[in-house]
Amino acid sequence: MGKKTAPQKLPQNILDLFEEAKASNTKKAYVSDLVIFYDWLDQRPEEEKLPISQHAVIEYLIERSETDALSTLKRRLSSISWLHLCAGYSREDNPGKSSLVLEVLKSLKVKYAREDRQVIDEAAPLDLEQIREMVMLCKADKNIVRGARDRAIILLGFSGGLRRSEIVALKWGDIQEVVEGLEITVRKSKTDQQGKGAVVRCYRGSVPATCPVRALADWRSHCADFSGHIFRRLSKSGKLLAPLARSGQSINRIIQHRAREMELPDWKDYSAHSLRRGFASTAIKKGASIRAVMTQGRWLREETLMIYVKNKENWESAASAKLGL
Repeated sequence: MGKKTAPQKLPQNILDLFEEAKASNTKKAYVSDLVIFYDWLDQRPEEEKLPISQHAVIEYLIERSETDALSTLKRRLSSISWLHLCAGYSREDNPGKSSLVLEVLKSLKVKYAREDRQVIDEAAPLDLEQIREMVMLCKADKNIVRGARDRAIILLGFSGGLRRSEIVALKWGDIQEVVEGLEITVRKSKTDQQGKGAVVRCYRGSVPATCPVRALADWRSHCADFSGHIFRRLSKSGKLLAPLARSGQSINRIIQHRAREMELPDWKDYSAHSLRRGFASTAIKKGASIRAVMTQGRWLREETLMIYVKNKENWESAASAKLGL
């Protein structure tokens, strides 16, 4: 791979920080975002100089919201704010801190929630074979407690089509074991802000290693307190600490850690959402109906779900597959 060079369209003071940015993942992302932003500015009839007008930033955010995940959109705004901070502008002249821009971002958040597309296309899906390999890595973990916890998280998240916030919010009292498997009460979710709740059903697996019921029982054998949250942080020695943070970022880190162990070249593209996307595409491939998958994953719109499986369906129905070449 060739040596990365600094983008030439950025202001000089940002170019001066490019070498420093290469040492920071956050700043590297900011620089990449700013290159895209300046490319977009070049296509506008009005020339923009620092400080960038808040109306231009608003127009940019609205346009990017059609394709970007919400987290990506927020990072793009942060990069614009960072650009002005580095250039020495005060908060009053920084469009990234503008009350009008922040109000627009707030409205866009509502739009994302209404469309159930906060993290669409942001994470690569984990297919069944990858889930099996990831689970076997958990079982082989020298830290037995960590392996048991991670295995339970992966299999509940995958079989339940759960969001990361739903996984970390689970309490022991939310799960009931029945003959068929597990009945999980999800008390509140992104598309159920009023907290009406929903029951998610995870069937018993035919393979012991990948059975969510057995995985949860294994994790339970390492726990002593069954009155609170199911999943907890761990010390290096495997001692149970406080519950995982409500943001669910810890689930992302667990999935990326295991993806890296699998030596996936694009391991950074995986996150907690990979479990949910993998559930949808795998269930449909195995013959589950669209309605059943929507019910399990609590998707509000069929269009959202179909984004996860559209490309696979297009390939499977391609006429050229019948040519026998």
